[in-house]
Amino acid sequence: MFFWQGILFFFLIEAFTLFLVIGEIGFFKTFFLVLCAAVCGVMLIQRQGMTMLVNVQKSINRQAVPVDNFFDGFCVVIAGLLFIIPGFIGDVFALLLLIPTIRSYFKNTKYSIVKTRTHPSSSYGDDVIDGSYVRVEESVEIIEQNSENRTKQPPIT
Repeated sequence: MFFWQGILFFFLIEAFTLFLVIGEIGFFKTFFLVLCAAVCGVMLIQRQGMTMLVNVQKSINRQAVPVDNFFDGFCVVIAGLLFIIPGFIGDVFALLLLIPTIRSYFKNTKYSIVKTRTHPSSSYGDDVIDGSYVRVEESVEIIEQNSENRTKQPPIT
C-alpha cells in the first residue's frame, strides 16, 4: 500500500512541477525538453543495456560474479526509465543515478547493510548450536548386525 502511495505522490509532484515549468517557459519549450529527455532515456537504455550485457558476459567468462556490473546496469536502466517518464524531478534523479560516484555510494551502502545482516558479530551467532549427530537407523542396524554375529560364532575357549 505504501509503495503505491509513494508512486502516486511522485506522479503528483511531477505533474505539479511540469505545470510550473509550463507556466514559466511555455508549453512548446517544455514539451521539447520532455521529448528530448525521453529520447535520451531510450538511447541510454539501448546503449548501456547492451554494454552491461557484454560486461556481464565477460565477467561470467572469467568465472567472476558480475554483481557490480548488474548494479551499475540496473542503475542506468532505472535512470533511462526516469528520463522517459515526463517530468523534471525524475530527470534530476536520473542524472544523479548516472554519476558513478553516487552509484558507488549506493553500492557501498547496500553492501554494508547486507554485511551487517549476514555476518553477526560473534562467530556463529546467538541461535546456532554447534554439535554432531548420528543417524539412528544406521546405529540400530549396526547393533543388530553385531548381535547376530555374536550369536552365530562359537565361544572361544
